[in-house]
Order: sequence, then structure tokens, then C-alpha cells
Amino acid sequence: MSNLFLDVDNDHDLVSHTSPSAHRRVILLLDMDCFYAQCETVRLGLDQSVPLALVQWNSALAVNYPARKFGIKRGDSFENIREKSNGECIAIHLPV
Repeated sequence: MSNLFLDVDNDHDLVSHTSPSAHRRVILLLDMDCFYAQCETVRLGLDQSVPLALVQWNSALAVNYPARKFGIKRGDSFENIREKSNGECIAIHLPV
């Protein structure tokens, strides 16, 4: 299996390379935890400024950026989420 590296040419168009020896690379970092929370925000029709944590087995799996402002992070328990946000963060239990 070959690796695909993305490069930007002089005209700022993406060019694919199959060699890691490309002299320019684009490094992409995705915050998938926040993405999952954002998807649920859209699915549920919530305002994007609403703090949201997705919880399973009493552990936060995904936390959006408004909830992170309260210091809520992945792995926090439901009780910690409630305490840190003073009850302002919506915590949704995810089915298994």
C-alpha cells in the first residue's frame, strides 16, 4: 500500500505525490472528538454556542469547544461535567 502525500504547488492547488520525498508537505490535524460533538449539535438542531458533552459509561467521549471553556475534557464523568459547568453544559448519554 502506498502513502499519499498532499502538496501545494506554486498556484496553491493541491497536488498528490506518492513519494514521501516530496519537498513540501501539508500536515492536517483533525480534532475528531470535537467533530463528533459538532455533528450531534447539527443533528439535534442545537445552537453551536451551546456547551455539549457526549457521555458513555459515565465518561465524556466527545466535548465541543464551548464546553471546553469550562475546563471539561474527554474522560470527565457526568458529575464533573455538571460541577465544572455549573449545570450549563448539556451532557448526552450515547447508546452502546
